[in-house]
Amino acid sequence: MRSRIFYGWIVVAVAATVVLVTAGVRAAPGAFLLSMTDEHGWSTAAVSFAAAVGLVTFGLAGPLSGWLMGRLGGKRVVILSLLTTGSALLVSSVVTQIWQLTLTFGLFAGIGSGLVASVLGPTVAARWFVRDRLPLTPAGKVDRQTLARELVER
Repeated sequence: MRSRIFYGWIVVAVAATVVLVTAGVRAAPGAFLLSMTDEHGWSTAAVSFAAAVGLVTFGLAGPLSGWLMGRLGGKRVVILSLLTTGSALLVSSVVTQIWQLTLTFGLFAGIGSGLVASVLGPTVAARWFVRDRLPLTPAGKVDRQTLARELVER
């Protein structure tokens, strides 16, 4: 008899990939800071402001993401997130003014990456892994005391 892989693990792998890609978007200004300041003549402060706008919208997108996942479902929100983030990055690659970078990379890429950042992982875990669920805190971290009690009781 052939053992089939539980489909939930495939969903987890896809979700982890999406979260890693969108997390990489938030880390991009650090990698490209010197080239962006040299090529366009922008100050480090101006580029950092665009990145800061992205971090703020990234954080504010969490509640919006939870609401959208409840209304539209996780798959549609992931697709919306990837389309928004990808479009913002494509447009960001051709900007010529700092306000354009702030709008595209800061606002739109921040919202797009924030749609899956804090909500996708716990949502996938809650929906696909009901039996033998690990005791998690609201932040998604394993509660060691509860985990130890679970292991001892089994």
